Amino acid sequence: MRRFGWLLLVLCSIAWTQEQQVISLRYEVGWSEKGLWGFMLGVPRLAESAKLENVKLPSVSNVSFFAAKFVDGKRFFAVTKRQNKLVLYADTNGNNNLTDERPFEMRRQNSNAMVAGPIPMRIKLNGKTVTRHVGAMFIEIKDKRVPLRSLLFLFAASRWTGKLLWEGKQIPVTVIDKNCDGVISEDDSLILGSAVTKGSPILLTDFKEKRLPARGQVGINGKFFRFEVSPDGEKLICEPLKVQTATVKFDGEQLMLIVEGGGKKWLLEGKEGKLIAPIGEFQLLKVNLTRKDKQRQLWMVEANAFGPAAPRFSIPDSGTMLDIEPLKLSLHYAQKGDQCEFSLDIKTANGMSVNMLLAKGRLPPEPKLRLSSLDGKIVAESKFHYG
Repeated sequence: MRRFGWLLLVLCSIAWTQEQQVISLRYEVGWSEKGLWGFMLGVPRLAESAKLENVKLPSVSNVSFFAAKFVDGKRFFAVTKRQNKLVLYADTNGNNNLTDERPFEMRRQNSNAMVAGPIPMRIKLNGKTVTRHVGAMFIEIKDKRVPLRSLLFLFAASRWTGKLLWEGKQIPVTVIDKNCDGVISEDDSLILGSAVTKGSPILLTDFKEKRLPARGQVGINGKFFRFEVSPDGEKLICEPLKVQTATVKFDGEQLMLIVEGGGKKWLLEGKEGKLIAPIGEFQLLKVNLTRKDKQRQLWMVEANAFGPAAPRFSIPDSGTMLDIEPLKLSLHYAQKGDQCEFSLDIKTANGMSVNMLLAKGRLPPEPKLRLSSLDGKIVAESKFHYG
């Protein structure tokens, strides 16, 4: 009997380990100016003059310099005009020399933004040189109330694609280097069910797609996996995990949580009022809840918390309930001369900051802003604009 039990344990272990998948990923360049906002990521900072002393610069005037962090060190960018056209210089080889770089002519995306790309950045990674592609957006903010500000954003023009066996089906998988630093880490994205049309990725636009960390632990509808993409993006490992679980109940259609405890971070998903989660003591870092109202319209609220501000979230073996309501609204205002400036904060009942509220996948209709005197007389009424 003992021998039979041991044999059964071995067979179960073999069956479990056979579910591990090692998938080769293919590097591709996907540059779509229309999809830029879906990939907005790395934000280079304006370079300080002292840090430019060891950088060879082109002979240009009226230039804005920026510095961005890559896995093999800082890279410098410069935006300037040449023959009445806005151009971008990028330190593509990391030698702190912009004089040996060809300028990239910037194209207008809208009234405020100019874009350029894809820009090939040669990165030193694990003893070899690889090429990663980025796009760039340059914005100048001109306002009478604030001084002229220049901003540069980097976008992931690189992606890695493959196919993963998920619930018995071959599902496309896409890995995105979110912060454009040239290396894949837990801060980057792995997207299940992504599609590619005419060479441009359709990503981060459909809430049906599953967006996961490129390295981390995931629990979806009671199934637990560990995902890990190699730093060079060439390989994806997916293996199942055995976890002691309990049920987290909620009021809604779908719930996504990011929790951290015991040195481990989990992304968890559940549906129809029930989420299966690991037992333990955690900090609650993110909540994404969707629910239908009385008119059957689907709403989505997203809330975040960082560091010590993240609320504690205990999941005992008997299970628990997650309720982030009622939402609390706080109005902050200050008077400057005859003008009044104000902002509105929304927090959940457990103190998390609400940073997104959508209806049918879009911002809800803009409410009206009404100002009245203490005696109730309406002073002004106008549309409210989300900012």
